[in-house]
Amino acid sequence: MNILTLPLVVPQGWAEHTDVDGLRALLVFIAYPAGLFALIVLLVLLPRLIKGGASAGTESEWFGGPRKSGDELAGPDGEDSKAGGAGARW
Repeated sequence: MNILTLPLVVPQGWAEHTDVDGLRALLVFIAYPAGLFALIVLLVLLPRLIKGGASAGTESEWFGGPRKSGDELAGPDGEDSKAGGAGARW
């Protein structure tokens, strides 16, 4: 008996091995996942489409943009200005 090829026995009561044709394999591995993907995309986009598209009352928002508060340091005005942060000069 070769170690690499062990004999596998089907337990009693289990169905016998049947071959799978190419069409069924394509359905299981390609068509079903693609259909599921399309369904999920449709379910995600459906509320937006019902409300009227991409510009349905939303305003642009800039995260991390410039803040307008007095706590921040002023930027340098020119070459000789000491305002701002670290200079990083040698």
